[in-house]
Amino acid sequence: MNGRSLTAAAVLTTLAMLAGCLAPNDFLNASSTKLEITAMEDRDLAENAAQAWSPGAVLVSVFAIELANTGHNSSWPADPHVGNAKAPAWVYAYESQDGNATKAFRVTANGRVATDNESDDMGMGSDMGDSVRAITDGWKIDSDKALASALKNESFAGALSGGNLTLAEGVASMDNATAYYFAAVGMHGMAIATVDAATGHLLSVKSFDMPAFDMGGMGDMGSFSTWSQPVNEKGSGNVNEAKPKMEFPFRVSGAQQAKFTISYNAALPTDRVTWTLVGPDGKALKAQNASGGSMMMEGNPTSISYSLPSSGEYKVVVQYASQVPDPAGLGDVSFSWTLKGAGASMGM
Repeated sequence: MNGRSLTAAAVLTTLAMLAGCLAPNDFLNASSTKLEITAMEDRDLAENAAQAWSPGAVLVSVFAIELANTGHNSSWPADPHVGNAKAPAWVYAYESQDGNATKAFRVTANGRVATDNESDDMGMGSDMGDSVRAITDGWKIDSDKALASALKNESFAGALSGGNLTLAEGVASMDNATAYYFAAVGMHGMAIATVDAATGHLLSVKSFDMPAFDMGGMGDMGSFSTWSQPVNEKGSGNVNEAKPKMEFPFRVSGAQQAKFTISYNAALPTDRVTWTLVGPDGKALKAQNASGGSMMMEGNPTSISYSLPSSGEYKVVVQYASQVPDPAGLGDVSFSWTLKGAGASMGM
């Protein structure tokens, strides 16, 4: 959000708000036997209501909560299947077309739509500043598919196991991308996962060791570790005098070590390629065991280690290089490359 990752405190605050204010008093009296829905299942009901409220309104966030045990909050029903990315209700927050107001629309599993709040000063989004933006274009997959990606991580799957589970979940703009967040709280601690809402790729997992975790107060957050998705990119193409350069942009979800491997085949013996790995700051990264951008022997793969310093947008730049002028335009080099990392995990 405005360059910031979703923090544990933000998730817990959202979770507490959901538990306390999203419960319609008549939900338990609904006649429908449909008890839970995915994030996209009935989103059109919220969209229709939002457009009636403010034509041109844009969706800026989605959130819900799954509770195994409602405790004193009896007006909010327990979820029969916590951990399947289906909830008794989902809340869709919209911003008016002029940007001066927000309104939240709650869609319950029985198909009812209710308004939760309206704010002329951005309400719950007031601390986000410029980070409030439409998420529709980047929201392509449903919540159950996104959660399936998160559950492939052992730390997150472990948190979402055992009894007395709670799962807070939603879609928001985070780090200049639209992503799902899943905050799992159970007997074994807590973990927060983020998943790309367009591709379903797991972006990050934060796990917390909180044996005495109490939702009634923030207390000691304990120790936690951060895991980032291993980079796994590849590219190929041809460069020559007419098309001397190709660029391959990609995103990295966390600092890590990675190995870059490139090979090529040339039409002329004087043809070569050079390469550069460019970081989020627009500067070329320095190779750890070779000089970045150096030439290599045709047909022999060259492997180089790089340290990817942070999350962000990277790119591989491959350029044509000939040792002699080629006025006839006969030179051409075909190439392929891979970049593979191991992700990163560190205690904090």
